[in-house]
Amino acid sequence: MPRRVTGWWSVPSWGANRPDLCFPPTFTRQIRAGKECALATGTNGETNAKNNNKRGTGHNYHTVKLIESEGRGLWGVVNNAGINIIDPMIEAQESDLKFLFDVNVYGVFRITKSFAPMVIESQGRIVNISSISGVLSGFPAYGMYTMSKHAVEAYTDQLAAEMAGFGVKVSGIEPGNFGSAIGTSRCKLMIANSANKEYEYFGDVMQEYLDGCKEYIAEGGVSSSPPPNLVADAIQHALFDDNPKEHYLVVADPFEAMITIGKALEEVLNLNHDHEYSYTREQLIAMMDEEWAILRGEKTRDWGIE
Repeated sequence: MPRRVTGWWSVPSWGANRPDLCFPPTFTRQIRAGKECALATGTNGETNAKNNNKRGTGHNYHTVKLIESEGRGLWGVVNNAGINIIDPMIEAQESDLKFLFDVNVYGVFRITKSFAPMVIESQGRIVNISSISGVLSGFPAYGMYTMSKHAVEAYTDQLAAEMAGFGVKVSGIEPGNFGSAIGTSRCKLMIANSANKEYEYFGDVMQEYLDGCKEYIAEGGVSSSPPPNLVADAIQHALFDDNPKEHYLVVADPFEAMITIGKALEEVLNLNHDHEYSYTREQLIAMMDEEWAILRGEKTRDWGIE
């Protein structure tokens, strides 16, 4: 029996409502030809379920029932919706943090929970769109967004471990800067709320952001970053390849790759620094070589725990 091919394209992070607007032609053809895939994204509306302790409640309920009623199953879920609100950590509003997490984190959680039984039944795929901000931190006023993407990274890793026993493969995709509507929506929201915002410590920084947003919107609000074709390619691989990666760093700029990998290494070295169980440089290199072999499929991970 063919598995369900479905798309819900309310995708604020790419500003698209059709698969052919944000996926390459080969991927679009796979969808139209009935390739074993289903795509669902969490949107702000879909995350407002009043009773989210039950599967498929609120706005998700009707979508779950629609797919179940057609009896063809569900192969995959792509959690792609996302928003960004910038504010310094000590002057951010808790209501903004809650709103951002409701979309970026709870949206992923609720959508996945709603559709998980069908994906388990098909032994399919779950793909979470994170960001290089899930690794990076420290960029001025981006704390709430990076918090949410760090949460998505942890959720993806935990979900992958739990779903592996059911034959479901889970991947996280970490894009850098690509053309999207997320910057436009961030700027419009910032401009709309600017009259009600006062800053005691970060006024100059936030005024610079506000001025930049006003100029950006006045010029049409169109991103100068490259289109997200590489991101679509990564999603295609995660959904259809026999051996999807656990994580996909997708950047169009070598600088973004450098700072992302550099930040990950910085955290490893800081964790290892100057304690009773610190590893030597040579031991760390040996551990990296072992992980390299695991990624190539030459070894399996063995923690030595019975």
